[in-house]
Parts: sequence; structure tokens; C-alpha cells
Amino acid sequence: MAAWKKWLVTIGMLLQGLIGGAIILLWTFRSEPWAQQIDNWLYSEYGQYTILALSGYLIFTALLTLGIAIFRPTTSRQLTIARDGASHLRIDRAAVENSVRHSIAHHEIYNPQTKVKLLKNRQMADVQVEGMLSSRTNLNLLESDIQSEIANNLENNYAIGLRKLNVNLKPYNHHDAVAVV
Repeated sequence: MAAWKKWLVTIGMLLQGLIGGAIILLWTFRSEPWAQQIDNWLYSEYGQYTILALSGYLIFTALLTLGIAIFRPTTSRQLTIARDGASHLRIDRAAVENSVRHSIAHHEIYNPQTKVKLLKNRQMADVQVEGMLSSRTNLNLLESDIQSEIANNLENNYAIGLRKLNVNLKPYNHHDAVAVV
């Protein structure tokens, strides 16, 4: 997780803790004169707006945290594809990327690069393919061929499905170096 995300979560949760702590202190020491003054202010019009704003902040933070926890896909560097009791068969993301890159090598795509996100909860993968087109590449069938080959490769070799494919190919440039796969 990025450092700015950690700080944002820390500050957001610190504010929630401070609000909760203040409410507990007001409830615990409700017979004290300072607590009664704060209670009287909270019963005023501005106090009611403050309570409304703090309640809105708490509800928004709770819904945001819950939404992130539920809807964020869980990715990993390794994916368990088979279980037999205590034994687990795991595949590495780099191995899947190399396999996908080799499966599309016969399409005459220069400098192919693949990025794979392994989704643990769904047993699926998101694949991004980048590279340069050769002048002999047939563009009409290229994307559907690449999609079917990658889907077959993932299903046959690793028993995982293809959720999303992003193909980003640029035209061949004579100034770029070409690596052979």
C-alpha cells in the first residue's frame, strides 16, 4: 500500500477515535460543569449542525471503508489453484506472465510485455498485453485470436479464467530495438 494511503487511513481513523473518545468523556463526566456547558452548546443550533456534520463524517467513513473492503478485488503474487487437504498447489504470477507471453509469440508481436493480476477470490486473472505490431500482422483477427489463446492458455495450464484483457499494441518503429522471445 502506498504511504499516502496509509496516512490518509490513519488520519481518518484517528478522527473517528477522537470523536468517539470525546463522546465517551462527555457521557462519563456528564455531571461536571464543563460537560454541562458542552451539552448546552450541543443543544444549540450550531451544536446541532456540528453533530450533523460529525455524524455524516462517521457514516461516510464507515460506508467508504465497507465499500472498499467488499468491492476491491483481492490480488496476489501467488494463486492457489488446487487443494488436497493440507497440500496446496500454487502458481506464481511471473510464471503465468511468461506463459502468456510465449503463447502469443507466434503472432509476430515485437517486444511483448504482459502484466497479470491474479484474483484470489474469483480464481481469475486480468491480463494486460503491450507490444509492437509487425507489418505482416493481420489486424482483423488479432485481438480475438489473442483473447482466445490467452483464455485457453490460462484455462488449460492453470485452471483459472480470463476476466479482463487489455491489449495495447503500437505500430512498429524502425528506431526501436526488437527483442526476440
